[in-house]
Amino acid sequence: MRRLVLLALLLLAASCGGGAKVAPTLSTLGGFDLTGINVMGGGRLVASVAGDAAAPEVVISVEGAKDLKGAIFTLVYPNSNYHPVAVDFGGFLGEKDEVISLSITDRDGSVPAGIVKIHPDEAAGANGSGVIARVSFAEGGQAVKSVSTAPNGAANKPADLT
Repeated sequence: MRRLVLLALLLLAASCGGGAKVAPTLSTLGGFDLTGINVMGGGRLVASVAGDAAAPEVVISVEGAKDLKGAIFTLVYPNSNYHPVAVDFGGFLGEKDEVISLSITDRDGSVPAGIVKIHPDEAAGANGSGVIARVSFAEGGQAVKSVSTAPNGAANKPADLT
């Protein structure tokens, strides 16, 4: 009887596969984490990883939004393997002329971002589920810039401002 049940489970698993490509999860590529979540209204932010290991894309979505007027989050990423290329905000909260969005992609290891409706005290909030943002990555760590010495020379001397 056990063999029959095991065989049935194996056949069911094989028939469900169908060669469909399954999007990797956050744990599949590892190192991506959604933190510092703050929403204006109801709903839960979730993240998933699409694409492949060479060019992953993290999709930040909201589930069960109720009168959602804004979302702020920080996406932590493995900075030794990837660097952010772009942040594209979805239209779930409104068109570009109805929202204000901001993202910072030059911080080593994290991408803080947020989107809020213009005049949130007057605007109607969004309901349901949808995409808030997509963060695209490329392989290779981000070059960290730092100043090694202060500029010198006659051209760099301050002028008398009195």
